[in-house]
Amino acid sequence: MISFFVVIHVILAVFLIVFILLQDSKGGALDGLSGQSKSVFGASGASNFLTSTTKWLSVFLAGTSLILTYLVGHQESSLLDKYKTPQKKSQTKSLNTKKKESQKNERSKKK
Repeated sequence: MISFFVVIHVILAVFLIVFILLQDSKGGALDGLSGQSKSVFGASGASNFLTSTTKWLSVFLAGTSLILTYLVGHQESSLLDKYKTPQKKSQTKSLNTKKKESQKNERSKKK
């Protein structure tokens, strides 16, 4: 489930970057690419199309961010739970000796 939303989130982020870069900073949006003032979208159609698409992409990106935050926060286990921290040899030896001592004490109590 999380993987699905991560893939959607990355795709939305890439499209949002592309649509932002296509826009002209002065509001001309794609005028330089067409060579004419009236292109497929009309005189100001490209600007309106790009700004509205950018707006909706940013809304969906924010939505997937919230969904991913919720899903990750409500996981039962963490990714770090799978990894054990390596212990130093001195710690391992002391743990082994303590374990052996406790076993000896239990045996002596039983006798």
